[in-house]
Amino acid sequence: MLKAFLLNLVVALIYFLAGKLGQSAAIEPGNFTVFWPPVGIALAFVLKYKLKPLLGIVAAAFLVNLDGPIAGNGLGQMAFTAG
Repeated sequence: MLKAFLLNLVVALIYFLAGKLGQSAAIEPGNFTVFWPPVGIALAFVLKYKLKPLLGIVAAAFLVNLDGPIAGNGLGQMAFTAG
């Protein structure tokens, strides 16, 4: 249980930092970016650890979108995170 928690924490931290890096390269005016590093990070963790890191990925994606250039309420951000 502790291993899964630490894995999700590490994945969330790396995904969040990579998301901020990707957002810094966004094309104005908006949130279009030419590259999105969190996709590769999420894919690598899912391929290595199967479904265990998904909670960390989803939580970090929500936090990146919540603090991102698209302002809105939490419900809108959850919908944006879901896809």
